[in-house]
Amino acid sequence: MLSNNVSKPTFTYLNKPIKISEQSWDPDIQPVVSISCVTYNHEEFLNEAIKGFLMQETTFPVEILIHDDASTDRTHEIIRKYEIQYPNLFKVIYQKENQYSKKVLIGPAFQYPRVRGKYYACCEGDDYWTDPLKLQKQVAFLENNMDYSFVCGGYIARDTLNKQEDIIIDQKISGLEDDDNGFEITFQRIKNDWITKTLTLLFRIDCLNLDVLSSYRYQRDVHIIYYLMKAGKGYYIKDIFGVYNIHSNGVHSKVDNLIRRKTRYLLYQELYEKDPSNYLKYKLFQSVLHILTFKLKDKNYNFPKTRLSLIKQALKLASNKGEYIRIIETLIPKLKPVLRKLY
Repeated sequence: MLSNNVSKPTFTYLNKPIKISEQSWDPDIQPVVSISCVTYNHEEFLNEAIKGFLMQETTFPVEILIHDDASTDRTHEIIRKYEIQYPNLFKVIYQKENQYSKKVLIGPAFQYPRVRGKYYACCEGDDYWTDPLKLQKQVAFLENNMDYSFVCGGYIARDTLNKQEDIIIDQKISGLEDDDNGFEITFQRIKNDWITKTLTLLFRIDCLNLDVLSSYRYQRDVHIIYYLMKAGKGYYIKDIFGVYNIHSNGVHSKVDNLIRRKTRYLLYQELYEKDPSNYLKYKLFQSVLHILTFKLKDKNYNFPKTRLSLIKQALKLASNKGEYIRIIETLIPKLKPVLRKLY
């Protein structure tokens, strides 16, 4: 497990929430929350992200861990301005060489090892928080529910090119326990749909195993959520916590559809090989079908051996009638209306 620098830390709390930018703590006080912000060429968005951190109203101390991955724009200047203004809040790494291009995993390599907080919150430099009580609400929930490992919530997806905004917030799910505030997250709940964005996530840092995460070649947010759910339960608060910006300079914006599908396939294949659970088996099955669908539609793609290999893998992973029918639907889409009647 990840461990804090102090063996048995004692955390300090105020009587009422105050903006973290207005709080005054001794530099040696143990933070309750460590905010992680990984950024690269985000000068257009970063001020908004940092303001979202500084407006947080909490009853506890917070640290802000920023990792600038050798930005070539003014990102480092923006960070430096806040670092000088709030030296007790900001802990910054300024890379001289881009680590992402070297396939270095920023979280396990640079962010997690320097965490001093009990809880870990994520927000990349091109996203931002809008709820000033986000951290307070989430910490309060986890403090009162020790069997939960993480909490997340809703967000706004903003397309910066066409100025379109969509509110993404999950409502009551049929057959699952929930209440007015939210609901429990289960593997069944995220079997077909992803639950949220990491900008809304807050989790117990001691629920992650750094050695395990670092062992994955294709480590992504999927791995974090998966292992958090193995360590404890997850909870979804039906509040809007922030804004997820979709823009041309995003990490995944220039990655084409096939490459995304291949990456998803490779990460689930690696996860399943190391931890062959039923959930990961199904996710790998889905990924195989997604790639197969793409390659069957691509007239320029003529590698029958690869297609045959995917079909064999899908058949091996399928475990019920519905999944076998999905394979046939993928291979012969015209039969879909007829096959759906067999479910």
